[in-house]
Amino acid sequence: MLERLELGKVWPPTQAEKSLAEPKSREYSGIDHDPTGWQLTGILAALRRQEGATLMIRRLSWILVLGILAGVAPCVHAQQKPALFYSLPGEGTWVEYNWEAVTRDGKKQSGTLRITCGGRRDINDVACRTVEIIKHIKEPSTSEDRVRKLLVSERAFQKTHALAESVVEAYEQNGPRAKEVLLSAQRREDFISLNLRALDDAWKEISASEKVEVPLGKYTTRHVAAKSRTEERKLSYDGWLTDDVPFGWAKFEMQDCSGDAPKLVFRASAVSRSPKAAQATR
Repeated sequence: MLERLELGKVWPPTQAEKSLAEPKSREYSGIDHDPTGWQLTGILAALRRQEGATLMIRRLSWILVLGILAGVAPCVHAQQKPALFYSLPGEGTWVEYNWEAVTRDGKKQSGTLRITCGGRRDINDVACRTVEIIKHIKEPSTSEDRVRKLLVSERAFQKTHALAESVVEAYEQNGPRAKEVLLSAQRREDFISLNLRALDDAWKEISASEKVEVPLGKYTTRHVAAKSRTEERKLSYDGWLTDDVPFGWAKFEMQDCSGDAPKLVFRASAVSRSPKAAQATR
């Protein structure tokens, strides 16, 4: 039907339409065997077909709109709060950060933070990826490694892109010979959210395209910010996110805003990454 219809054109009717237009007798015919009689019927038939085609296009448009909305629905659950990481790279991929911090009693600390994506492991029939986080603390006379391991549901993370909704289990290991200890639900949530659970609201986008430079290189990032308020103090978070760095962020900074002037709590910037990751993002 649509093959014979163009907007602004009326095509000759089919043989069936001609037979319908052919008058049966003069008594009932409004057209006295006029050879153009079929043209009127053809025009009306074409107009009906055009009207039907327009209705069909409208219906298809609504179907497409509903399909698009259904396709983007999972984005509603996408990460909207500070987290330890925002993407899950391939197995063996790692990134390392330099960090510095100031404790509540004013003591300065520094070290490195390495995040590595390990192999797969099933937990209660849930396929998970192992993510290992090693925080190396440098001291004047000694050093210490604090290890955390997260088991992240691949399916949940792909669907929601929200880390808090995707971690099945979390473990800690303080010291090379220490045993792995399963973290409680609250401690796991505190760790994943960078101890920023008491947020005023979801983060706000400061800039959709902000250029930053870290030891690893120069990146165009998405700058987001959030605030956390507890009875003890007020904290602010600023993160610079990018897909060009494994795990989704180039740097972040937290400050204590309880007093007259903000004070540094924690700051980390990317310094190196696995060769595999470097090749993948070029």
